Amino acid sequence: MISALNGSFWPGEDYFVSIQQVLADFCRFKNLQRCSLALLHQGKRLARVIASSDSKAPAQWTLDLAKYPELREVMQTGHPLAVKDVSQAPIMAEVAEYLQDQEFRALAVFPVAVGSDLLGVLVLRYFETDPELAREDFFLCQLMAVMLGRLAQTMDPLASGCSDLAE
Repeated sequence: MISALNGSFWPGEDYFVSIQQVLADFCRFKNLQRCSLALLHQGKRLARVIASSDSKAPAQWTLDLAKYPELREVMQTGHPLAVKDVSQAPIMAEVAEYLQDQEFRALAVFPVAVGSDLLGVLVLRYFETDPELAREDFFLCQLMAVMLGRLAQTMDPLASGCSDLAE
């Protein structure tokens, strides 16, 4: 993770590859099923995953937020959300049937914001239920979300092959 941050994010570098490498390293470090960065667009009805630990950069798949109650909750509150067991959590009830076939059992979602402007979310998916989410883990994820927010704010979506992110 340090080498990806240390050698990247300079003019002319591929931001998406750098972000994907940071997420992949973090995923291995924390034994996550997946770690993804999604930016909001189209009136915050959709989110575009621009980097994911398990996808070639840029990831570029679209999420309909109507199908992701955990993302909507973080968007509405602006606060991180931890779901220790997705099969039992009331917030996930509307998508419980879909979750039965998924490999992840718990998740955490962190707002990616600059000031009061919510740009997206950092999503961590855990293999096991009730993962240990220490105060230090939350701090590290919030720090990553702030750094990713600053980076997302400076990225030029038109130059990066994601022209539909520009609003």
